[in-house]
This record gives sequence, structure tokens and C-alpha cells, in this order.
Amino acid sequence: MQPLLLLSFLGAASAAPAPSLPPAAPRAQDDSARQRAELAELQKALAELRAAREADRARLAELEARQATLLEALDAQKPATGAAAWTERLRIGGYGEIHLNHVDGDGGDQIDNHRFVAYLGYRFSDDIELHSETELEHSFVEDGNGEIALEQLHVDFRLDPRWNVRAGRFLTPLGIQNQTHEPTTFHGVERTLFETVVIPTTWSSDGVGLFGELAPRSRTSSTSARASTAAGSTR
Repeated sequence: MQPLLLLSFLGAASAAPAPSLPPAAPRAQDDSARQRAELAELQKALAELRAAREADRARLAELEARQATLLEALDAQKPATGAAAWTERLRIGGYGEIHLNHVDGDGGDQIDNHRFVAYLGYRFSDDIELHSETELEHSFVEDGNGEIALEQLHVDFRLDPRWNVRAGRFLTPLGIQNQTHEPTTFHGVERTLFETVVIPTTWSSDGVGLFGELAPRSRTSSTSARASTAAGSTR
């Protein structure tokens, strides 16, 4: 009887149904819904960015239009070229030197209003300018003391950054201090002996010259002078 019971048990066990697996369709549906929601968020963000960009374009166009209006208004307020604008074209300047020389011993000290230079210029246009300098030395001119001279009186015609024309009386492009002889451009109270004895600084020439800038740090100057004169004291 025992073999029959074992077979019966095995038969009952084999007849029992196998456990069923969960269906795959619900999981796929969840993934698809999540992706659609993410896509909707991205599309919303892109739409907001496009709207902001259009708003920025509209704001930019508004600001540009406002800028153009203000520029036109400012241009309308500028004085017309001619007599009404002469104050903007006129230039007045100058400089002076007072020398104090101290020498050991009695009677060696000296203070002197060495020179006073008045500058007057006028800009006729962006390309034509007048420059002039008048120098008074030692405060007065009397009994051979002191001197008054017209150092410069020339017109510049600016044709090109490399080549321009200068006509009139101008400083001769010779030496180091002749063209740049202001008191802040050299060391010491008096000008160097070479620039006052060998080259009579300041040395002016009457004629026509060319000047320009061949490169950012390379300048050229050439003159054709009909007459030259030492327009400054050599002391």
C-alpha cells in the first residue's frame, strides 16, 4: 500500500498549477507616462525661453529707438559750424618758468622770470588747425635785456596719419629739446649746454614741412625752410 500512496502524492504535486509571473504591460505603461511628463516639462521650459527671448528683442529694439532719438536731440542742440561755434574751436594756453640759481659766495644767487610763453590756436576744421606761440623772456625788453619773439605761427593740414603738411613758422626738428623744450621735459633748471650753445634752442624756421606717423611708434618730420632764426635765448 505504501507505493500507491507515494505515486498518488507525486501525481497530486505534478498536477498543481505553476506560479504565474506579473504581466509586463503595466511597467511599460508607467515608463511611457513618465517620459511624456518629462517631455511636456521640457517643451514648457523651451516655450518660456522663447517668450523671454522675444521680450528681450522687443526691449532691445525699444532701447535702440530711444538712443537714436536722444542722439538726434543732442545733435540738434549743437551749435552750427561757423560763427556760433568759434569758442569751441579757439584754444588758449601757455606756460612760464621762474629760475632760482644759487651759487656759493656773495652775489651769486639769482631769481629770474626766465620766460613766459602764450599759446593761441584755432581749429578751422577737423583737418586744418592754426598754432602760435609768443615768448617773453626776463619779464621785459629794455636796454638789451629780455626778448620778445614769435616762436611759432603755422597752419597744419592733416591729410593722412602718415603724411601731413605744415606751413609757416615752426620749430626746426633738430636735436632733442628744440621741439620739446618745456621745463618739465628735461632735468635741471637750465637747458643743457649742447641744446643752447650748439643748437640755439629754441630754433624756428619759416617754410613748409611734412610730418606724420609711419608706424604707431615711428614719427617722421621733414622741412623745407626758406629762412631760419633762433627765436629763443641761448642762456
